[in-house]
Amino acid sequence: MGASVAGTVVRSVIAPGAVVEAGAEVRDSIIQPYAVVRAGAKVSRAIVDEGAEVGENAVLGGQAPNSRLSVLGASARLAAGAQVGPGYAAAPHSRIRAGAEDRATERIDRDDQAGE
Repeated sequence: MGASVAGTVVRSVIAPGAVVEAGAEVRDSIIQPYAVVRAGAKVSRAIVDEGAEVGENAVLGGQAPNSRLSVLGASARLAAGAQVGPGYAAAPHSRIRAGAEDRATERIDRDDQAGE
């Protein structure tokens, strides 16, 4: 089974079984198997792990080319309209509601350079 891509995908990897709905934008990211990026969502410099969902009009990651990586853990749900900025991670199976993003995510403090 291949991926279903109806939105915009640029410099990204979309795994088999993943869905990018019409109107969604995925840039410089990895969308793992069975993950869903809903209509109007923006994902940039992020990893959306297996079975995770980015809700309608939600934003995951930074839009600048040098933004730090963001991660949405396996089977996690980023609700419609929620925003998780660059350098933040949501644990597997977590639920992130709009307005409660700070309580449901944690800052990735580790340097992302190889060997560090």
